[in-house]
Amino acid sequence: MFQIERQQAIVKYLNDHRTANVEELCEYFNVSKATIRRDINELARNNLIIKAHGGAMMADDIQYQEIPYSQKRDVNSESKQKIGAAAAELIQDGDIIIVDSGSTTFEMIRHITKQIVLLTHDLMIALATAENSNIRTLVAGGEIRHDQYAFSGYDTVAFYRNHHAHKAFLGCDAINLETGLWTRTTDEAAIKQEIIQAAGQIILMTDQDKFSASAFCRFCGISAVDCIISDKFSSEQRSDVRLQDIQLIDAFS
Repeated sequence: MFQIERQQAIVKYLNDHRTANVEELCEYFNVSKATIRRDINELARNNLIIKAHGGAMMADDIQYQEIPYSQKRDVNSESKQKIGAAAAELIQDGDIIIVDSGSTTFEMIRHITKQIVLLTHDLMIALATAENSNIRTLVAGGEIRHDQYAFSGYDTVAFYRNHHAHKAFLGCDAINLETGLWTRTTDEAAIKQEIIQAAGQIILMTDQDKFSASAFCRFCGISAVDCIISDKFSSEQRSDVRLQDIQLIDAFS
């Protein structure tokens, strides 16, 4: 089987099964893990499938279905750690901050050394702050999202509506410079919109892959963001007029 034939077959396999891990695809196509990983990487670059931890899934699923936290945690882990460290440097003593749910925003907690108040609806973040005596933490209520370790629903939205913060550290699932920031569910979109209204400064924490991703729900325009922290920026992004009024921080510089 030629490479192009195998890749077309992988797309068909995922269309039938929705998700698959590397070992499953190796056995089905009788090829090595290295070959399957190369195929997954190329198909993901062409937005035909989505690369997930240990395997892949169909691109149309990822737009509206949340990836389990256990999978997101290990994707681009080095970039997330660098982005988290860079984000923590923006925090000052006495700040009240909101930290959005997610595996990228989680990485900033270990780097916080200032005396602050932190608001979040992410259980993993809340647990991490319990080990940091500099942080006073307020946690939103609501319904626990399956496999996400985060709250959502009316009570979560109301929590942010009734508080104000100096800064919000926000995540997203996709960025489009024309249409704005996107996430996978309507619940998450509603929470993020309330966070934006509650904070004086909006800081987006995201890896470069989100600039080529797609998701289901738009929650704001790019102009709502004051600062973007990422693992890198292309020369085109740095020169784009839509980003000229936004501070861009390269976490690896």
